[in-house]
Amino acid sequence: MRSPAALWPLLLLLTLTSACTGEQAPTDFVDKDLSGRINGKDWLYKYAYIDPTIETPEEDDMVFIFLPYKPKSPCPKADGGGGDERSVMVSAPKAKKLVKLKRGTSRSLVFHFDRKGEQFATVAKAGKIKISDISDSTVKGKIFAQYNDGNWVSGNFAAVVCDRRDLISR
Repeated sequence: MRSPAALWPLLLLLTLTSACTGEQAPTDFVDKDLSGRINGKDWLYKYAYIDPTIETPEEDDMVFIFLPYKPKSPCPKADGGGGDERSVMVSAPKAKKLVKLKRGTSRSLVFHFDRKGEQFATVAKAGKIKISDISDSTVKGKIFAQYNDGNWVSGNFAAVVCDRRDLISR
């Protein structure tokens, strides 16, 4: 599996459609663990980390990677996914605040998924991320973002803060 970080340069260029479902996406934050739909299938985050090796357009941003499985190591660079190649990636400032997410800007959320053996990415049309707590080891907050009824997420999260050395040494 390619790391979701490998697709970051495509963030502003990708606009792909996916199958719509009958389930309606929420219109705001929901007060439960981050979940939603990616590529038309139900998705639930089980682990999140901040990857300091990914360069962002905004110098002081953190890049969050949300996975539907718990990886073998706390700061994985690429780890196989246990069969589920779907993930979410978003960039946010290192500050406790609410930030709007919008396609075509440095503040975007990307849905990553595998389609017929190839990596795809869809950029959310709009959304927001709110960072509520920052410590040396964990960042907590909530996200709402939507591309369509087949690609959306909403809910609370806690992400492990990784050290650059943890990811580069692999």
